Amino acid sequence: MFFTKVGNLLAWVGFLIGLLMTGVGFYVASIPDAEMRLAATRRYIGSGSSGDAIDRGIMVVVVSVVLGILCKMASRR
Repeated sequence: MFFTKVGNLLAWVGFLIGLLMTGVGFYVASIPDAEMRLAATRRYIGSGSSGDAIDRGIMVVVVSVVLGILCKMASRR
């Protein structure tokens, strides 16, 4: 029961972080000026590009959903 609750918490935290990463990636990608977009990429994303941040964010969301489903299945017993 303890690990199920910890997994559920990690799933929610990962889901929210993934959504935040995806949103920041889309925000940085929508900046029209290339110089400002590069500065925003360095400031908010770190290394990589906005597309990398969007990809990582979506991957974190998918993994979190899978973890949440597995925790829900484990708590039914």
